[in-house]
Amino acid sequence: DNGRVVVFGGESQDATCADVQVLDTATWKWESVQCTGCYPERRFGHSCVYYKGNAIVFGGSKGAGYYDDLICLDVKRWHWWRP
Repeated sequence: DNGRVVVFGGESQDATCADVQVLDTATWKWESVQCTGCYPERRFGHSCVYYKGNAIVFGGSKGAGYYDDLICLDVKRWHWWRP
């Protein structure tokens, strides 16, 4: 959206994440974004697509079992919501 790449969640050697990071492709600088709404649980291995101003996240895992939920992030307001 407007030259930005939005990244949610993921996994490192030490932890599973639930944060939102944005890469500005014009400057190649990362920004951490504070969101409102019903924040999803931390996860990795999920799917995410961009559709009509929303990053739509499905599934994933936190290491023990899998999620089968759907949650959306309005990237204009940085607000999480569930359909």
